Amino acid sequence: MYKIWEKGKNDINKSYNLRLKVAFCILFLIFTFLVFIDAFSQISTITSDRFQGNKEFSEEIIIIGINNESIRNVGQWPWDRKIVYEILSKTDGAKAVGVDISFFEKTERDEPLKSYIERSNNIVLASEINSKNVLEKPIFTKESGYVNLISDSDGVIRSFNNKILNGSKPFSFEVYEKAYKKELFYNEEKLVINFATSPGEIKTISASEVLKKDFSKDIFKDKIVLIGGTAENIHDTYTTPTSKGAQMPGVEIHANIINNIIKDSFIKEQSKIYTIFLITFI
Repeated sequence: MYKIWEKGKNDINKSYNLRLKVAFCILFLIFTFLVFIDAFSQISTITSDRFQGNKEFSEEIIIIGINNESIRNVGQWPWDRKIVYEILSKTDGAKAVGVDISFFEKTERDEPLKSYIERSNNIVLASEINSKNVLEKPIFTKESGYVNLISDSDGVIRSFNNKILNGSKPFSFEVYEKAYKKELFYNEEKLVINFATSPGEIKTISASEVLKKDFSKDIFKDKIVLIGGTAENIHDTYTTPTSKGAQMPGVEIHANIINNIIKDSFIKEQSKIYTIFLITFI
């Protein structure tokens, strides 16, 4: 009688174990399917966002910010291009100067700026790819890179295209190549930015400070200088993983991209097979 009971108990255990294995296989297949259709991408993105910021930032990068103080002291934006020329004339000792300002239309006072830009060998201008996928280049004859960034479905900037679009490279790539005389190449079509800073944390000098007669341009010697709007009413600010309620100016995003290039610290997107392995066996 005991042997019969023991045999029945073993049969029940075998049946239970079999059902458990079948259930596990079904759940694993469902999980694998969900991974391949990116069902967990939002969770992965939010988790990644938490590790952004508070990282080492290159001391080679300095921003000249067209901030609220500058607009109060100099006047409403956009400024006369003679003023932009006066700012640029203080940066001739820099490794590279990335000008994140649109110069798509001619004005009556272009000549001093035009002459300076076209004879300088360290300047990169901003181009844009418009809604019709047409590249808008600056009116001045000089290297330029497109400043377009990629906004995710939640409105957050996390990445940018790494490809030549309409004959133009990304703005940050052009600035880096100008500074280091090295051509960049990445296999990925899209690069995920590893933000080292929160808004306002990068070393920035107010444009109105640079315009002062006694300003010493030695601070820019052998640096990568980026010039761009940081005031909110210039409307070039975006939400990033490190925003914490404050939007980041576009010029600071480009600075973070250049920092990623210098430190080789872009976020690497793991393959789906690796994700399945990691979650299943660790």
